[in-house]
Amino acid sequence: MAAFGDNKLRAVVDIAAAGDVVLVVGPENIRMRIHSLTLKATSNAFSVILGLNWKGGRDLLEDGSVELLLPKENAKAMEYICAIIHHQNIFDGLMALADAAYASQNAQAFRDLTKALILNYEGSYFSLSTERNESAMNWKEQRDLARFDLGDILIGRISRGECVSTDADGQANTHNYAYLESLRDHRLWPTGLINISEAIERAGSIPDPIPDERSTSCTYEYKHTTPKYRKGRQ
Repeated sequence: MAAFGDNKLRAVVDIAAAGDVVLVVGPENIRMRIHSLTLKATSNAFSVILGLNWKGGRDLLEDGSVELLLPKENAKAMEYICAIIHHQNIFDGLMALADAAYASQNAQAFRDLTKALILNYEGSYFSLSTERNESAMNWKEQRDLARFDLGDILIGRISRGECVSTDADGQANTHNYAYLESLRDHRLWPTGLINISEAIERAGSIPDPIPDERSTSCTYEYKHTTPKYRKGRQ
């Protein structure tokens, strides 16, 4: 793969060699191969485009791969963003693009670039800040809010009682315990979330847990249902 700082873009950029989506970007028709799961996890727009209600999603399901045309997008900016969401650490270059977007008052590009930094950058933002952008972005606050929101998605339904069922004797549903253990096993415990996009990708793939042992029989067992944790995370 060519270095991201090259002045001349390659005709094909394999950001993910085994990816199932090829973005055809800009007037140059630069092709970038990436993973659909990663793209959907970090972009609401692409989550819709690659869903079953859209042709792109149906083609992906039927053929195993799909090309998406993005003729109006900036190829270099898109290359940086795709590299970031695939955990290729080139944040200095992405910060330079965010700087340029801020200076040119390109709100859409600035939003997309800084979102990628908030969701994927794990280190201190002080090393990335510049005189131009430091007064415009509250990096740490935005990242903390994103981690809090993700943590609420992962365990909030339990803490609010939406997934908890108890029998007449107060025996807690063992599914909830198994689910919490599964979060720990998959490095998804809310206090340990570091790279947000990576955590979203893992959360989308883990199955609902199967308790090691059945809970005590209950007079009202016929009223109990198995919580659908994965559905709640969608």
